[in-house]
Amino acid sequence: MGSGKPDGDSSSPSDNPCISALEKGGARGEQLRVELSDGSSFFISALLAFRQSLKAGDPLSPEQVLLLQEESLRLEAEKKALGLLARAPHSVQALRRKLYQRRLPAQAVERAVDGLIAAGLLNDEDYAREWIQLRLRRHPEGKAALIAGLRQHGVDRETAERVTHELVSFPVELESARRLADKLRRRSACEAEELAERLRVRTFAPAVIAQLLEELSEL
Repeated sequence: MGSGKPDGDSSSPSDNPCISALEKGGARGEQLRVELSDGSSFFISALLAFRQSLKAGDPLSPEQVLLLQEESLRLEAEKKALGLLARAPHSVQALRRKLYQRRLPAQAVERAVDGLIAAGLLNDEDYAREWIQLRLRRHPEGKAALIAGLRQHGVDRETAERVTHELVSFPVELESARRLADKLRRRSACEAEELAERLRVRTFAPAVIAQLLEELSEL
């Protein structure tokens, strides 16, 4: 929606009720109750009212009221989405799911998500990169486990596999295996066979496990 009143007015101004009052509502005054001269009323965000320069005396057609309500819901969904993203990165699917859990209308959720994607604020490839880098630092594991983890967080298989194979080269996976082996050996004395099994559980590649065991045997 651009500046000025929303499009969609199919009636002449004299046929439409006018805004009789704008009253602040909500805990922080973020909502406005728009009262019309025909006795009806509806709520929209205060930000939208400011953007549209709504004021008492403005006529509003039923189509304009509907557009204002739809845009207000989109802004609400966008605000909640940005709040979630500020707390932690999300995949597109995970963010969409959380917004639906907040009982926002489907159209508002989809418009908000599409807007964030278009603005570059929501991107599964960027999310996958950040998730893998953090995961390798906190919980070293092999490619298959990383791909499965990304899938559980809503990243599609093609993106999960592409980013994982791009970021986790043989040297990177070997270094992760070394760190895990050091951690396991500090906790308890692990024989080579037990260590190899624990690495397999974390889905490290056979070549990585073989290289690591060879290195340990030379110590």
